[in-house]
Amino acid sequence: KECNTCGKTLLTETILATGKHIESDWIVDKKATCTDIVATVQAQAKPGYEFVKWDKSLNKVTRDLDIYGVYEVKVYTVRFFDSNKNLINEQLVKHGETAVAPSDDEMAVEGLNFLGWDKTFDNVTSDLDVYSMYDYVSYTVRFFDNNNNLINEQLVKHGEAAVEPSEEERCVVGYEFVEWNTSPNGNGKSYKAG
Repeated sequence: KECNTCGKTLLTETILATGKHIESDWIVDKKATCTDIVATVQAQAKPGYEFVKWDKSLNKVTRDLDIYGVYEVKVYTVRFFDSNKNLINEQLVKHGETAVAPSDDEMAVEGLNFLGWDKTFDNVTSDLDVYSMYDYVSYTVRFFDNNNNLINEQLVKHGEAAVEPSEEERCVVGYEFVEWNTSPNGNGKSYKAG
């Protein structure tokens, strides 16, 4: 731009921002002179950064200037939730960095298998709510007759009751059913029917 009074160049239109040339829009009053020019520039930040300010004043420019943008890395909130959707951890993470999840020990819940998280949280580029994922711990319960023949098998969730085989299933000709036992020879833990 040139001064309307003396014809000298007032400023250059190249600005360095984050180490690279960027296009800029200089808004200059057509009647500006060397002593009263005011310029406004639109900043362009690279992804993950926010423009803070210019490193020099843009008011009353009287010579060529190289003006550099000052930027801050963006920071995001990452929140971790437990199996009941309760907040267990909240942290601030810089753009592109990785959040630190609670340990597997912290996520242990009796009767549940911790599977992991519902989304990734490496290379964070926005605020995130991350939820824990679980499935039930299940046990195989097998019922045998007194001849060690399998009469019933079921998958039972932790803390729930197995369903006892019916009288018909546990009936062995020539024997009266007395109890269930964890050992084939009857020396294990006993459980009464019903």
